[in-house]
Amino acid sequence: MRPGSSTDGVDYMSAERAAEIIYKAYERKTRMKPVGRVASLAWWLNRVSPRAYQKLMERNIKEPS
Repeated sequence: MRPGSSTDGVDYMSAERAAEIIYKAYERKTRMKPVGRVASLAWWLNRVSPRAYQKLMERNIKEPS
């Protein structure tokens, strides 16, 4: 499993589809284009409530063993 990827199997994205999204964003000169559901949700949460996003990310960090 790739870091940051969804584990539910609902919306796996092929490399070709990701490349299409990235290329379209490049053509439109879009500054930021999250690719995938997890990236989009994280980006929007960070825009709406940076503090909530930070707490969520800190909670997910695991202590080194």
